[in-house]
Amino acid sequence: MSLLGCAAIDRSSLQATGGSGGVNSAAGSANAGASSSPSGGTDSGGIAASMGGIADSGTSGSNSGGGTRSTGSSGSSAGGSASASAPDGGSDAIGEGGAPTVGDPFSGTQILTGLDDGYYTLSASVTKSGAGNCYISVKDYGGGPERMTSLPVTALPMTIVTRGVQVVGGQATIGFYQDADATDCVAGSAEFTRDDIPYQFLKGGDTTEVTRTEASGAVYRETDGTPTDPFVILKNHGYNIARLRLYNDPGNPDFSPSNQMPPYAGPADILALAKRAKAQGMMIELTFHYSDYWTNAGTQCLPHDWADLTTFSDVMAAMASFTQDFMTQMAEQDTTPEYVSIGNETNAGLLYPFGCAYVLQASPYCPTEKCTTANWSELGQLYGAAYDAVKAVSPSTQVIIHLAYDNGSSPAAASSDFNAYFSQIAANGGRYDIKGLTYYPFWSRQKVSDLVSMVNLATAAADSKPMIIMESGYNWNPTRQDGTLGQLTNDGPETYPSTPEGQKDFLLELYAGIKNVNGGRCIGDLYWDPMNIITDSQVSNTAMFDFSGNALPALDAAQFNN
Repeated sequence: MSLLGCAAIDRSSLQATGGSGGVNSAAGSANAGASSSPSGGTDSGGIAASMGGIADSGTSGSNSGGGTRSTGSSGSSAGGSASASAPDGGSDAIGEGGAPTVGDPFSGTQILTGLDDGYYTLSASVTKSGAGNCYISVKDYGGGPERMTSLPVTALPMTIVTRGVQVVGGQATIGFYQDADATDCVAGSAEFTRDDIPYQFLKGGDTTEVTRTEASGAVYRETDGTPTDPFVILKNHGYNIARLRLYNDPGNPDFSPSNQMPPYAGPADILALAKRAKAQGMMIELTFHYSDYWTNAGTQCLPHDWADLTTFSDVMAAMASFTQDFMTQMAEQDTTPEYVSIGNETNAGLLYPFGCAYVLQASPYCPTEKCTTANWSELGQLYGAAYDAVKAVSPSTQVIIHLAYDNGSSPAAASSDFNAYFSQIAANGGRYDIKGLTYYPFWSRQKVSDLVSMVNLATAAADSKPMIIMESGYNWNPTRQDGTLGQLTNDGPETYPSTPEGQKDFLLELYAGIKNVNGGRCIGDLYWDPMNIITDSQVSNTAMFDFSGNALPALDAAQFNN
């Protein structure tokens, strides 16, 4: 059985592109001709036969249907329905009961011609048990940079996909690559399917703590140990978006709970960080906390500037004015955010006691701002006013409403609650473009496979908005620098060890899972606080840099995914 071609790639020859965060393999490193097979013969087929495929363009056959193309050694189809056989005389790459199977790897890539222009998805069945980086790839397709998906660690065959391949000019090169460190990587059962679904994979993280971390004396270092601007490191490793969280007036000693926050992440700091991110070609996700203090489902303290406002209309007007004013400042310095989230983990609402989703005990940080009753009407109006304020400055900016995965909830229960929330918002004047979700294995008590099920259920409606994972996290070390437990006391039901390689393997599975969501309706992941290596930080052992500021292997997960 022939498989998706495998070609060794020297990591030093890989070049990261800006903006999209893609990686291009060196032109001379893939073997497109005949190559040695594990049995000692030669194999020039290139891609495995698969479910109802079309011909291998490397030998004979044609495709004029523009549908699914799976390649073998021979065959033809005018409509995308003929099956091609494996070159070694074996069966098509479908296992018992129709499950995908994986065979032995070999070298080579495949050039597909005669394709109708449009958007395609490459899928393959994979296994991986070793280290290093290996990935399926589509390049030279005329519509953009190389598209890749890394293989996660999996003993049982699983399907991974590379989405949003815009074929222009009727041709594409598909293949399977690995770096010099990769072992035990296998891919087969390839399909290249036109689905006409545009897709851009967002891969990034919260970079808000950079100013504070640098002020503490920390230095960020590339994988070779060279001190480097952290935004440059992120770009080098394929990040294409930076999340920035904005507080109204953090660290002001004259007000509580502002005085319990460090004096960072206010308007001036966020404007400066936005410039640094944009200088590296990164997109920006801006989170409005609408508070001087951290906000989440239990704490939504009004900014001290709004503390004397007693009517809902005044609070809503202040929120809208603050949103539009800061968006204008971002636009004036050419850092208009591509994405904006209205609040942070707003499961219980916004700006207590006005926009309450349900009755809630008072937070010790703002005890007078208590949700004594649910008020969906006011909550919906708050979302609507903020949405309008964002769009008044930048109509193209996508607005997110961000909720946390209900702790311990099954995918069915979590998605039901999730959808009910958004239905209430829409019924009360709220507007949004994207659903945001916080997902940690520790907090949610759910594995990546459960997350995928939840997102599929939460985006199943034909008119559903897409989703983005706003936060994720995994320990690379069991404890912080001082030996005490951090924010994630364990990694929940996931079995990857709390090591640098275990953190990377979690992200590889997460990225693959996100891309597997039906219809491309999950658009990316924003890792939580990858930059925060301050000694007393609660998340220094989940960051993407070690305690000395050295880049960790987890960054490769972004480098080989787009």
